[in-house]
Amino acid sequence: MAASRERALNVPAYPASETRTFVGPFLRFGGGTGPGSRHWRGSVLCLTRQPNAPAAGAPPPTAATPDGVAVPGGADAIRAGLPTGAVVPGNHEQMPPGSGAAVAAKGAAAPAPVLVLQDSGRGNGSAGRQELQAQPLDSCLGWTAWRFDIELPLLEWQRPVSYQVSAGHGLTPTYTFWLPALGQPMHWGYYSCNGISADVSPQAPERADPSYLWRDVLLLHRTFPLHCMVGGGDQVYSDGVWKQPALRAWGADTDHEKKIKAEWTPEMEAQATEFYLRNYSDSFSAPDIDIALATIPQVNMWDDHDIWDGYGSYDSDIQNCPVFQGLFRIARHFFLLFQQHTTDAFNARAKEFLGANDGSAFHFVRWMGPQVVLLGMDMRSQRSKDQIMPQASRALFHSTVEELPPGPLHLVALSGVPVIFPKIPAAETLLGCCGRMFRRVPAIKKMARNTGQCLLDKFDQPEILDDLIDGWVANSHEDERLQFIRMLQAWSQKRGLRVSILSGDAHVGGVGRFYSRPKIKNVGDDPLYMCQIISSAIMNAPPPHPVVKMLMRTNFASNVDGRTREKLVRAFYPRHPRTDKLIAQRNWCDVCLIAPPFSPPTVPQDTNFGGLMFQLRVEDAKHRRGFADEVYRIVVPRHPGAAMSAVAAPNGGAPLGAAPLGVPTPHTSGVELTQLEVKAQEQAEARSSVGQHAPAAQPYPATPAKAAAQGQARA
Repeated sequence: MAASRERALNVPAYPASETRTFVGPFLRFGGGTGPGSRHWRGSVLCLTRQPNAPAAGAPPPTAATPDGVAVPGGADAIRAGLPTGAVVPGNHEQMPPGSGAAVAAKGAAAPAPVLVLQDSGRGNGSAGRQELQAQPLDSCLGWTAWRFDIELPLLEWQRPVSYQVSAGHGLTPTYTFWLPALGQPMHWGYYSCNGISADVSPQAPERADPSYLWRDVLLLHRTFPLHCMVGGGDQVYSDGVWKQPALRAWGADTDHEKKIKAEWTPEMEAQATEFYLRNYSDSFSAPDIDIALATIPQVNMWDDHDIWDGYGSYDSDIQNCPVFQGLFRIARHFFLLFQQHTTDAFNARAKEFLGANDGSAFHFVRWMGPQVVLLGMDMRSQRSKDQIMPQASRALFHSTVEELPPGPLHLVALSGVPVIFPKIPAAETLLGCCGRMFRRVPAIKKMARNTGQCLLDKFDQPEILDDLIDGWVANSHEDERLQFIRMLQAWSQKRGLRVSILSGDAHVGGVGRFYSRPKIKNVGDDPLYMCQIISSAIMNAPPPHPVVKMLMRTNFASNVDGRTREKLVRAFYPRHPRTDKLIAQRNWCDVCLIAPPFSPPTVPQDTNFGGLMFQLRVEDAKHRRGFADEVYRIVVPRHPGAAMSAVAAPNGGAPLGAAPLGVPTPHTSGVELTQLEVKAQEQAEARSSVGQHAPAAQPYPATPAKAAAQGQARA
């Protein structure tokens, strides 16, 4: 069973290209859940193969064997619990359970697919039924990519919406996604590194069950619906593109000057195009992942592996050479198509990103309910060895945050790589000197290439140098990192927002914090407090424990500037006493606001009310239980400058989770207090006048073990 899933995910071994005529559907969240918004927006992408198209370049099926028998495994068990619905009237055949996201049509593929949507909020039957037509986005190697745009009203309660896609004589199962209620904070997840590196051992447990944590996502979604899933980078691993014949020959050339002057050839174009199309189709159609991408709306930002390992962190001559730029253009095209459901031509009209929408970067804003803003920062498109983002991007972020409407409590910034992370002293300087020596002395360069120890990569620089330079903590990014931190602090203080950072890339889980100097005991009262969550990887294997221990030995609390300190937090103590700051186990992050309906009964005066709760859901590969084996909770309190009114959605939206009628909601500044609040205030003043103090609000009592765990995990 494990071997079958591994073949399906990474090494398609059956020549069935000519029978596959459909890839998808893939669901994307487009917005519409912020202050004053009343209509959810999203899109569905699918690919169909044109009639009589050549089989060359067509992706093979990834979730079924050549004889059509479903690949056994967790996907079937999950799928059995999902609605399968009725078949759309007409001459269609239902796709068999377990066959992934592939529709095998006996006849020619339909020229255009049709999406039939059933909205439970508009009633059953024909009242809630919509039939949507697709618009073509792109054609490639006989395949046509189609986009369905969806817009649905938000109501006073969260609700399921179901859909099916028909293409020719094939019909997908019925997939169901959930819309939040009007004004409700969204329940969402974050993940990164959705692939397995080539250097991971064939015997690694991650290879035996690559989608273990995706099944945990689906299990949680079945009982506690996720409104959105955020991909923080490396949603696919495209490093294998350098194994294509024309690119492999270019990389093997030892003449550096010849290499950087080489032209981008038609052979390279054709092989790269086929690779990225096949890689995306295989990765997104793998068991368990296909269900998640069809039932949980996605929001994605890319990182290096979506392009190839280390892109943006190489020397300028190789970074700007024709081969690098030609390959980047292909990777960019398929990122936009599969992850953003767009193309340059389509986005010129739709303008779905921040700024000029000129294709130079793909920053975005998404509201996770009126209380939480997600800022997606593209740290890869314009990256160079000396710069992660240009000054123009920071200016764009400043204007975007200044123009946010009033009301949000939290701003979550997506950073592809961690801002707080251990640094290996002198490693960059040493490897940089080695790289220059290898280039200048051909004999040493030849020896480095022929040692068999991978001292030089195919781009003529030391093998791990790009990984060191890629991070925010690299020496070359020191000044830019300080500017970035101060930019986030300025937003927090000016807008009364609590800013948090979500990052991936590192293949470990971790929690860091920025805080005031001198330290303020209660982090809820600290205006400079910012929490960083590292969640990586949902699929890739973690680094060996000795490597993580070595990294932890180089990490200490340190000063950022005269008023700010930083450190990693012992979030995993006491369960992992030797790796209590970085956990070398696969993980993903579940996120929700502590407010109805996502909290026990509480009141706005509780210090945790309105806090943003991050839960790292972690796999223990040696003791798997079938779902997240360890869960670590981190609560980020609201900013001390946040108005109490912010816990109620502005512009008529329901207060957090739609409080029942008759229940008093938090008062706004300048608005009269309710009678209950006036009475409570008078009683507190009376007790104070006789030397007594009102007891502080306490949460529900916890068991000693749970209380200890919460005390250690609080960031």
